[in-house]
Amino acid sequence: MLDLLIVDDEPQIRKGIKESIPWERYGIRVCATASSGLEALALIDKYMPRVVITDIRMPDMDGLELLEVINKKYTNIKVILISGYRDFEYARTAISLKTFCYLLKPIDSDKLLSHVLKAKQEIEDSLKKLKADQNIQKKVDENMAIIRENFLQKIVRGQISDIKEIKETYDYLGLDLDGPFYCVVMMQIDMPKRANNDPLGNESWYKAAVMKKVESMLDNFLSCHAFSLDDSIGFLTSGEELETDLFVKYFEIIREWANTELGIEVTIGIGNQCSNLMQTPISYREAMDALEYRVISGKNVVIHASKVSANIKGNIGVESFETILRNNEHDILYALRSQDRDTVYEILDDIILSFEKAIKGNIQEKNQLIFMLTFYFTKISFSFEIKMAELFGGENDFYSSLSRCQTVDGIKEFLLKYLEGLMQQSEKEAKSQNSFLVGQAKAYINENIYNNISLVKVADNIGIHPNYLSRIFKQEVGESFIEYTTKLKMQEAKLLLRSSNKMIYEISDALHYKDVGYFTRLFKKNYGVSPNEYRQLI
Repeated sequence: MLDLLIVDDEPQIRKGIKESIPWERYGIRVCATASSGLEALALIDKYMPRVVITDIRMPDMDGLELLEVINKKYTNIKVILISGYRDFEYARTAISLKTFCYLLKPIDSDKLLSHVLKAKQEIEDSLKKLKADQNIQKKVDENMAIIRENFLQKIVRGQISDIKEIKETYDYLGLDLDGPFYCVVMMQIDMPKRANNDPLGNESWYKAAVMKKVESMLDNFLSCHAFSLDDSIGFLTSGEELETDLFVKYFEIIREWANTELGIEVTIGIGNQCSNLMQTPISYREAMDALEYRVISGKNVVIHASKVSANIKGNIGVESFETILRNNEHDILYALRSQDRDTVYEILDDIILSFEKAIKGNIQEKNQLIFMLTFYFTKISFSFEIKMAELFGGENDFYSSLSRCQTVDGIKEFLLKYLEGLMQQSEKEAKSQNSFLVGQAKAYINENIYNNISLVKVADNIGIHPNYLSRIFKQEVGESFIEYTTKLKMQEAKLLLRSSNKMIYEISDALHYKDVGYFTRLFKKNYGVSPNEYRQLI
């Protein structure tokens, strides 16, 4: 499924382009629409579409400016420009900026579809060629590849301590690991949404493409061996020492290539170079710490270990974070119970800010900090007697869910969803409980219609505070406790007036109105006539 972004400042045109053509029938998905070039850039970063249809005349950033940015940053995107102005200058500029095509309004749906399908065909042909090239280059026997990968994993993890055994094995496997310097690089690939339905390949294919690209690019000056490790891919390099800036530059080129040619994002962590193969586990740990630093720096970046080590300042940040959690626990519980969303969000902002500072202080404490968040919010859910699975559709491992969030913003978004779900679930259960309590109150009133009924008596009978009963009674019934009780007593008075020969003062006394004048005024207020007049009418 090819992703398409529509950009136009006129809502009707955006809607027309989206709905006038059955895009999905042709293997095309409209991933989003935007009303300006600036909004479009944000959506491009989020969805990485392969085709963009954009108007020229728009506020903030027009279509030509958007095209210029796309040509620089996202060379794999095909741009179709549309305009209501028959101006040759626009066409000439569009051609110079290498637009895929230029169309004039009013837009002909068949013509637009034809151009989009042509763009789609070019994209598919390019990917097929790239995939074919990868298949041609696959010369190593699969079993031998697995043995080599396992060997590289053991080296970087420090699971082989005999240097003689290491040398014999890498000679046998045909690996060039003679040094004199070594470095471990770890990479995390973020797959685009379309990859799940991509007929040209899956995540494994994209990983293989990146591995092959890195190995071939570094081959001129370094020996580079790729391997998979958990959900990441790694590279063990061997060769002459390289300046840090140069090392980073090469992997920036790799990152840009993955963005533009494959349409995927990659985050890269680079360890320090070492002069002994037995020290590569240190470089690996540094690379993993650098990769973890994406929590702070964001995804799709290259991070060197030197940037991370410069920020390690001990456990002061962790202690401060623990204090923030402890000091806010009572306040956030109260705010959640009272549905005070502003206070809940304000406290969460404080927690996230402290969390970010603690990670900046020492990225190696990330797992501990996430565990602290897990314990804190799990305790909150227990106080509400609500399980996480009830909020997230069966997912019950809070720690794993938080760990999968790759950035601070991702963690905040997850916790916002969690707290909102907690408030909604709590509100739902509170409503159910309130309905039950009000039902008990109404039953008590009905059973004691001939007794002196007061808010305090009823509240004591069902075991809640009178003020709370007054509030929920009004919410559930739509009228106040006094109004409801008076209405029932007046209905009973009508019944007695019709079915008995009791005097008015006797009926008033029976319903616990000692002042017959007050009883008469209440009756007339409810029915428009006095008790005597009512009796005469029936």
